[in-house]
Amino acid sequence: MKTPIKKITSLLLCSALISCSSTNKIQQVSNPNLQTKYEQNWDSLAKHEAAPQWYQDAKLGIYLHWGVYSVPAFGTEWYPRNMHFEGRKENKHHIETYGELNEFGYHDFVPMFKGEHFDAKAWGHYLKKPALSLPVR
Repeated sequence: MKTPIKKITSLLLCSALISCSSTNKIQQVSNPNLQTKYEQNWDSLAKHEAAPQWYQDAKLGIYLHWGVYSVPAFGTEWYPRNMHFEGRKENKHHIETYGELNEFGYHDFVPMFKGEHFDAKAWGHYLKKPALSLPVR
């Protein structure tokens, strides 16, 4: 069981390293309207195209996204789409657990999405470890 996980982790890490090594710096297109600093207004922000230095220097990162779909915690982040397709496991789960879609829709999960157990320090701690092992709640 550990062997496939190690192979997948190694493959992902190698892919990330190879993609990072192919470019040293982000090439910026010469643009006379390019602003390296911006003011706190939408017009200024719209003209701001430069990547921040910390982003240019970044070698490897982890991107996570988290949303309302974690309330039903079934399937994937595609739950709100797949729950509408008759016969899909998300559709069956939704009807069995919450009722018909016209009685309890995806929007009804929004007030339940509170993140009361989110702990950024714990995520940072686990993501810094060589072997990723997040706690299950």
